[in-house]
Amino acid sequence: MTSPISPPGRFVLICAALTAASVSLLAQTTPAKPAIPTPDTTTEMADKDVMRLSPFVVKGENETGYSGQQTLIGSRTAKNLIDIPANITIINKELLDDLNVVNLTQAVRYGVSGVTQNTTINDDFNIRGFRTETAMRNGVTKSANRANPMYDVSRVEVIKGPAAMLLGNNSFLGGAINLVSYEPSAIRSSEIKTTFSTDSYIRVAANTSGPLYKTDDVSANYRFTVGALTGDREKEVEDLKQKFIGAAFTVNFGANSSLLVNAYYFKDDSYLYLNDFLDITSTV
Repeated sequence: MTSPISPPGRFVLICAALTAASVSLLAQTTPAKPAIPTPDTTTEMADKDVMRLSPFVVKGENETGYSGQQTLIGSRTAKNLIDIPANITIINKELLDDLNVVNLTQAVRYGVSGVTQNTTINDDFNIRGFRTETAMRNGVTKSANRANPMYDVSRVEVIKGPAAMLLGNNSFLGGAINLVSYEPSAIRSSEIKTTFSTDSYIRVAANTSGPLYKTDDVSANYRFTVGALTGDREKEVEDLKQKFIGAAFTVNFGANSSLLVNAYYFKDDSYLYLNDFLDITSTV
């Protein structure tokens, strides 16, 4: 015989039954939590989702054309142009040869922008609006009332802006121009360039270079240059007459130390009217 359940007891049973049903339903509808990835799993997922590109490296071992990648003018030590915080233009040998450059005026006229000429009797230019009356030769300021000889020049470097004053001359406020001579080579080579033009113009430049001495620890190389120029000018009172002899000698001590000596003799007997920049259009 079953005893009747009192109303309070019946209420407790109903509540218990409803609670059990709610827990069962919640267990069926709640999604399972995803597993926390371990470091190995995270790395595998990243490798699958990320595309890895091969590094792009610019090298200058096989430079061709008119591009130059290294210079001394920006910091007195050989550095890549991309690492120098200055505006530097390099007019290399290929461009000088293709333009058949015989003076610095021709080189900067066709090889660099922002440089204008003041006079035609010496290397006198405006760079970024500031006058630069002297050029540099192998990093040394040349002060003379004549243009620099180009017989042994392999490249022209132009640095624009006040950073040029770091080269040791406070007149280089707008910039500076540096002429770099041929370096002696361990490979024997020679070249002769001859230019003919009107008004009996003849110019000859010859360069030869090669090894002198070589051992496992020490090597020596040489470079020798001769040049001459003769010709008339548009004005009857003017003429051109130059003679040039230059040489360079280098000694290499191992792979990281070297001594380089440059020297030249330049005789310029040309006569150029000093006021030709005032009447440059006159032919009489």
